[in-house]
Amino acid sequence: MPPSNYTYPAKKKERGRKDIATLDISQSLIDQAIQGNSESFETIVRLTQSGIYNLAFRILNNREEAQDATQEAFVKLYQALPSFRGEARFTSWFYRIATNVCLDCYRRNKKKRENTAPEYMEHLLLLLTSNGQNSNPEQIYQDKQKLLRLQKAIDELPVKYRTVIVLRHMEGFSYQEIAEIMQVPVQTVGTFLYRGKAVLLKKLNSSKEGGIRVERV
Repeated sequence: MPPSNYTYPAKKKERGRKDIATLDISQSLIDQAIQGNSESFETIVRLTQSGIYNLAFRILNNREEAQDATQEAFVKLYQALPSFRGEARFTSWFYRIATNVCLDCYRRNKKKRENTAPEYMEHLLLLLTSNGQNSNPEQIYQDKQKLLRLQKAIDELPVKYRTVIVLRHMEGFSYQEIAEIMQVPVQTVGTFLYRGKAVLLKKLNSSKEGGIRVERV
């Protein structure tokens, strides 16, 4: 059975997207896990749990749901591991499993989410207050407001656009890898990115709070 004692990096500094996108799990480690070596599976969990949790949080924007989705993703990984043939990079293959779990979770909890206050404010403020590079209170406040409005705009995107933007710009995956993860043609990935960015630009440039003038995202 998959280990159930791992913890979630809810308030820890996120790993850089390049670390996750370029992470390579060795085939020998995978083979050992398939053969029932619990230590090997725990190593896979340890290497990927931060990235999977961050992916879930960015798609779902809810810490509790992200934790549940992460747990479910590792259960599904444990069940699906024997079917891994190495035809795609392991992280891309696992992200496809995790992304599907997140999308299912999003659909299941859509109505409940409409009546729940978003968690992005606490998350972003934590990141902002941990960065002491800018000591100008007025500039810090303006930066916070811009980031909050950007995150709000991302949260309001259709989930398929948000997922592609998360995978591309936050997780660092290539178009081909995103196509494999989402099981859509590469051209569709480009279309989703283009349309998602267009919606973001419109939201940001027409904000009632004065707008954030940007030419591209």
